[in-house]
Amino acid sequence: MTATDEYFEGIRQRNAAESRARIEGILDRHDKQRMPQLAATKIIEWLHKAEARLIGCGFRTVGGATGVIKFLHADSLHGLTFSPDGKRFYPVSLIKEII
Repeated sequence: MTATDEYFEGIRQRNAAESRARIEGILDRHDKQRMPQLAATKIIEWLHKAEARLIGCGFRTVGGATGVIKFLHADSLHGLTFSPDGKRFYPVSLIKEII
């Protein structure tokens, strides 16, 4: 592992610890019955962040297909899905590389 990899791994670990601490703080302040509402809010927040980062980006799939991401959709079966044409949606796990 290079020094750069170690640096970014440290950042990822700190961010994960900070996220857990924030969630625990939220749960301590709020009734635990609100957990589903908080989880839904976070999912929507993450969807919007993914849209901001991925819409308009080129991609290459595991199968070798290429294109531009035009739509993102939250799917109950696959999780986050993307579409290059608005007709067919594919799981983001098929993306091999963002170009």
